[in-house]
Parts: sequence; C-alpha cells; structure tokens
Amino acid sequence: PGLCGTDTEIKAFGATMRGFRPEATRVTVAHQTIALSVICLTSSGMLHQATAASTKARGTVAAAVPGLPSGATVGSGWGTNIHWTSETRPGEAAMLAKAYKVARMDFTWGKIESKCGEYNFSSYDTLLATMEAHGVQPYWILDYGNPCYPPIPDAACKTEASCKAACGSTFNTCSDGVWYCCATKDGDQPCRGTHTCSTNPHLESCACPTPPPPAPSPSAAFLAPRRGSSKAKAAWTDEGCNSPACIAAFGRFAAAAATHFQGKNIIFECLNEPNGMGSDNSSVITSLCLAAGEEMTKAGAVFVGPATSGFAWDYLNASMADGILGAFSAVSVHPYRGEPPETVLDDYTRLRAMIQSHGSTPAQQTLPVVSGEWGYTSATLPCVYSNRVNASVQAAYLARMWLINTLADIPVSINYDWSDGGTDPTNCEDNFGSVAQSPVPTPGPNSEPFTRKPAYTAAFTLQSTLGGFETAGPRLPVTSTSPSGVLDSEVFVLPFHKKTGEIAFAVWSNHTAEGACAGAEVKSRTDCGYLHISKEACLSPANPKGPTCCWEQNSSTVGGPQCYRVMNPAAVTVVFKLPSGTPRRQTASQQASEASVCFAVTEMLGGSAEKVCADAQGMLSVETGAGIPVYLTQA
Repeated sequence: PGLCGTDTEIKAFGATMRGFRPEATRVTVAHQTIALSVICLTSSGMLHQATAASTKARGTVAAAVPGLPSGATVGSGWGTNIHWTSETRPGEAAMLAKAYKVARMDFTWGKIESKCGEYNFSSYDTLLATMEAHGVQPYWILDYGNPCYPPIPDAACKTEASCKAACGSTFNTCSDGVWYCCATKDGDQPCRGTHTCSTNPHLESCACPTPPPPAPSPSAAFLAPRRGSSKAKAAWTDEGCNSPACIAAFGRFAAAAATHFQGKNIIFECLNEPNGMGSDNSSVITSLCLAAGEEMTKAGAVFVGPATSGFAWDYLNASMADGILGAFSAVSVHPYRGEPPETVLDDYTRLRAMIQSHGSTPAQQTLPVVSGEWGYTSATLPCVYSNRVNASVQAAYLARMWLINTLADIPVSINYDWSDGGTDPTNCEDNFGSVAQSPVPTPGPNSEPFTRKPAYTAAFTLQSTLGGFETAGPRLPVTSTSPSGVLDSEVFVLPFHKKTGEIAFAVWSNHTAEGACAGAEVKSRTDCGYLHISKEACLSPANPKGPTCCWEQNSSTVGGPQCYRVMNPAAVTVVFKLPSGTPRRQTASQQASEASVCFAVTEMLGGSAEKVCADAQGMLSVETGAGIPVYLTQA
C-alpha cells in the first residue's frame, strides 16, 4: 500500500478493474494488493524484461491460428470491435477496412434464437457479405443468454418461503414445480398464473436471483469501464445458462452457426468477459465452451475463448483445470490495463506457462494466444477510468498495442472500439472509438462517413506501412541510446520481413522523464507518497521520494495519486545494427560497393521525416517521438 496508494485506493482498484466485481470472483484483497503493487513496479521500469516469446524467431501469422487465411500478413490480424450488422452510415465498412482487417461483433444468441428452437441468421448473412466485400475477416462472439432456457434457481431460493421473501410481488410458481421471480419484458407487471418458464420467451427472467451488488461510489479513485453495458442489454447472467438444458441448447446454437457459416473463414468466440459481466461459475463456463467447441470442431471452425476481462488468473486457472482448453483453437483474453501496452509482456509469459501446465495434449499445451479486446478511452474529466488518456496518447497506445502484440507472437489484436458511442466527451464508455460520432459530412469525392480521431490515423498508417509484411521479429538489440539514463528494456526495435528479402522496422520507446506539476496529465502521474501522507510531508524536501513531488487536492475526482511525481514520455535517439544480409538499394550511377542502405521514415500519424542511412558498419540512428513509434521502410 505504501508504494502505490492507500488501502482504499487499492480496494477500489481491485473492485473496479474493467468488468471485475469482487463478489463475483475469487480475487481477495490480498491478491488485489499484490496485483496493484506489480503494476506500480512495472510502471517504474523494474519489471520490463523481454520475454522468451518476444525474442524467438517468428513463424507466419497464418500458421499461428488454424483457419486464418492462407498468405496472411502481419496486418491481417489487426482489427477492431463493431456494434452493427448493417452499416450505420454509407461507406462505413469501406472506411473501416482501410485500417482494420478483422471486425469483432456480438453474435447474440437471444436475437438469433428469439423463437425457441429456430435460428435466424439473416442479419449476420448481411454482415458477412459486407465484410467479404471489403476484405475484412469476421470475428463473432457467441454471447449472452437466451430466455428460452432459464437458469437453475439460486441455492438461497430453494424453499418457497425464502423465494417469496426475495421475489416480493414477482413471486410465481412455474409448471415445473420450482418457485421463481418472474417479471415481464416491460418490467412493470409481474407475471401471474402458472407458466412453463423453460418455453416462454416473453419472460425477462425466471429464477430467484441474488441481490444485485452495490453500485460503485462515484468518488472512487478508479472506476472501471463496463464494456457493452449500453450496447448489449442482456448481460450473460440476466438470463443465465447454468442448467443442463441450457448448456445443451448452447451447443446446438453453436452447431447451427458453424454449419450455416461453414467455410466462411469466421473466428468464433465463446462468450464475452464471463468473469466480469456477471458472477458466472468457471465450471459452468467450461461446460458451455466445451459443448460449443465440440460442434465447432466438427465443422472445422476456428473457436477461441474464454475472453476473460483482464488476466483473471484464478478464473483462468480454474477453467483450465476443468478442461476448457479442449474447446479452443486459441486462448483469448482482454488485456485491459491502466498502464502502457508494453506492460503486457510478463502477463503473456505467465498465461502461456499456465496453458502449457494445464494442456492435456501437445496441441493444447501450445495453443496460440489472441488479444480479443483491448483499448483506452479518450474521455475527459470527470471520467476517472484508470485507462483514460488524451486522444494523442490513445493513438500512440493503439499503435504500440498492435506492435507489442506482434512482438509477443499474438496473431490477432482487436482494438476497442471502432467508433465512439456518443458525443459527450466526458462519458467514459463512449470515447473508446477510433472515429468520432460527428454529424454526417457533406458528400464529396474525398469525404468519409466519420471524423477521424488520431487513433484511426495511427491504425491506418501502421496498417498501410507495415501491415503487408509476412513476418515480424525477433526484437533487435540496441547499440546505444540518448539521452543518458534510457534503459535498453525501454527501447523496442522490431523488424518486419517479406519473402522477397525486403525489411522494415518499427522503433519506439516507453522511456519517461520528469516533468513539471502544472497541467500534468493524470496518466503521467506516478506515486510519490505513502499511506495517509499529508500535503506538508508530500511537498517537504525531506520526503524520501522527493523533493520534486506534487500535490492534487481533488484526486477523488481527477484520478491518480494525491501525492505524485510527473513522468512524461520522452523522445529518444536509438542506434542499432542492421541485420546481416539487409539488401542494399543501388542506383544506376553507383557501384555495388557504393550502394547505400537507406530508409524512409514515416511518423505515427502519417507524416514523413528525413530519410536515414546506415553507416559503413551497418549502424542506423533513429529519433523516436515522445512515446510515439516511427516506421522505417527501404528507400
């Protein structure tokens, strides 16, 4: 607690990490404290060690996940989340396809099987046709519940008296002899009489529920995003799916989907953040994914999961111990965090070790890892999500997220989100997008349906500059850096390769330097105090973490620590040696021995800088922006 904040801040962080509810997981306060301490240590540069996975030679992206298109390039796996089956504006798919090659979308069970036992895929046929027309691979999530298949009543409601007390006016007896809370869809009138709840699709719920958790305090230091809360009305536990009948029905739903779309090169995913969007039991989720996975395997479909919110170690460990790896072609996680993207490397190492430990076959032990959803919101105050950044940093983090995932051998990286959900700049959830919900522009030859945010431009630039290369890696060592004090672990040089021998590089750094207190972004503030530190002690020259500490009186509404130091991203000059065999470009007037090795420099948002050339020893010197990657392509 002394390293990273007060006990209250630590509990708030653990309770509000994206999608997590303490009462719905097995995360204890002690585990939360350890997790937060690790994050703080990592942000201080103490745990930035390159993983073995990030330094090994790369295979082709197409080989990483069975079912990805043959001849896939690195950029084939860079995608985004959408929330539509038909374009919301003309030209939307064409604009999306310029930057993203995968589109992840809810494949909502309750909508597809709205009439029990019958499946209507028509809206997804439309979406598939749109994606195919624009060269975008669909990634569809088999998610949320179905009121055709009610859950088993909660254990606390097994007696008529206890269920009456919990349900109040909505108490009802169903024809199967079980007591339920039954509410109609409009939520106004309780259902009356006797119902067959398992076959009545008009019931909002048909089970005696546990009391809802208390709402988080608006003054908490960190408030977590609840992705999809406004877009997907039926969270998994609204309907629930813990009965044998529902699990079997989920398997039939998966079979129907895999058969209908067989051979269409769709990535299917089992559920969406089951550990975070509800209190789902990992054993039940394992049963659901295995039931669906068996059918997906029969149809030769790509099936990934369990799409956990964050690296929920206890949840992942329990589900893997129950055999969930047997369902999947790859393991998907949502690596949300308040820290920069590079901090994910150690998490991937730990996850791969867990997969290897629990896999019952060599194929299971070496399952690829997919980054199924990850992003940062550009909302402004009073939003105090831990992953809130300004629009420029959101763009840099998108590019670095894709690059660090490529370095870590993650074949699919989904950035959340395609478009902002609204126009309120303070709404945390509505500002994850890469394009803005501005008024529809006047049609013209160069008009686009949405206004680009810097994040879209960053995605477009990276995709068009390096996305067409077949392989990437391994990470190259750095010969020297400036200014002094830059650690080798803070600098990344990632080569990209084509079969023709062409080579390109992404170069970036997450080095930070101390800045001034006034006007400092919350993301630049690092802890400079200890538990219950006073303002006087914080700012005192005697502060062991000082003497350049700053004080934020309104940290509960601004976010970040109350006693802090400002550490801003810093520009770094990087010198590295070109790999042996790097082809030279020879002009007509040059002899072969005079041919230079020069590179055009493309900045993150598409601008150009002066080209750089290697010296006689093959050394190349490159200037990076402050936390901003640059891309080198052979001139």
